[in-house]
Amino acid sequence: CKTIYGVKTGTQPPGKMEYHLIPHSLPGHPDCKTIRIIYSIPPGIQGPEHPNPGKSFSARGFPRHCYLPDSEKGRKVLKLLLVAWDRRLIFAIGTSSTTG
Repeated sequence: CKTIYGVKTGTQPPGKMEYHLIPHSLPGHPDCKTIRIIYSIPPGIQGPEHPNPGKSFSARGFPRHCYLPDSEKGRKVLKLLLVAWDRRLIFAIGTSSTTG
């Protein structure tokens, strides 16, 4: 029970995930550079897997910038985020709890 068999995939709308190193350190990580992740999801039309197929959706707050220390743990988290992105698990279409 409650066991996932196979690969779990989500309904994240299409977009782009980029990352690169920047030569600054994050608080608490003075000896590391920083990995900056940029998520870009443009507005679009909902697909059949979304709550209102055929209706438009907005993508407020994009592009979004996220930061990880360029450390062993930070690079591990980045790898997991890349897998989650490829499996469409990071973002979803729905009603925003902050903007309605």
